[in-house]
Amino acid sequence: MVKWSQPAKNDLRQIYDFIARDSRFYAQKVTFEIVKKSEKLNSFPEAGRIVPEMGDNNIRELLIYSYRIIYEISPNKVEVLALIHAKRNFLNDLMSEHLHLLKSHCEQCRHSIILLSIVVCGASLLLFNIVIITRFISACQQYIDQSERSLPG
Repeated sequence: MVKWSQPAKNDLRQIYDFIARDSRFYAQKVTFEIVKKSEKLNSFPEAGRIVPEMGDNNIRELLIYSYRIIYEISPNKVEVLALIHAKRNFLNDLMSEHLHLLKSHCEQCRHSIILLSIVVCGASLLLFNIVIITRFISACQQYIDQSERSLPG
């Protein structure tokens, strides 16, 4: 099953909102076709090309219109990590979004954000560590979800 990360869902919503300023019809059409194309990954997860900036066989992309569907292949799932315009800087956008999520959702992780920022400052390290950061964010979100469930109603 193809799973969409929260940043990717946010990207899809922003694309819809941007196109809808001119036409709700085309906004629905474009976003529907993006989701439909991502669903093909259920049967053919390696259909996309390896993301050139990453060089990792498990981080791939599909192109549709002028957008890049960036996704990760895992043994049990395919997860859409980001949806970006082809002219935008993938690494800067992904890092910015994920660091923002960490800052806003996990106060206890602020020291980790600082450490991760230091580690990923070098361009070569950034390419290597983006997957690690994505997994760290997922673990952090699971911790937040678990903490919220344990709070009194």
